[in-house]
Amino acid sequence: ARWDKWPVMDRANKLIEEFTRTDSRLEFVDMTGTSLGPDGKPRPEFLQKDGLHLNEKGYEAWTAVLSPRLSGH
Repeated sequence: ARWDKWPVMDRANKLIEEFTRTDSRLEFVDMTGTSLGPDGKPRPEFLQKDGLHLNEKGYEAWTAVLSPRLSGH
């Protein structure tokens, strides 16, 4: 639903990632590979009907990536 804003969001993510490199207590987790499909666009199967918010399958995919990092494994 906000795909037209992606260039700005992508740039913001890159700046945040750069900042996290300045502090060893921080870690940047790039969710782009999880959120975007092979075509480089949001994966519709991970979104609610509004095309913006994650659905249960989307949250499961994010959890699979984030959970090991949060638990220290």
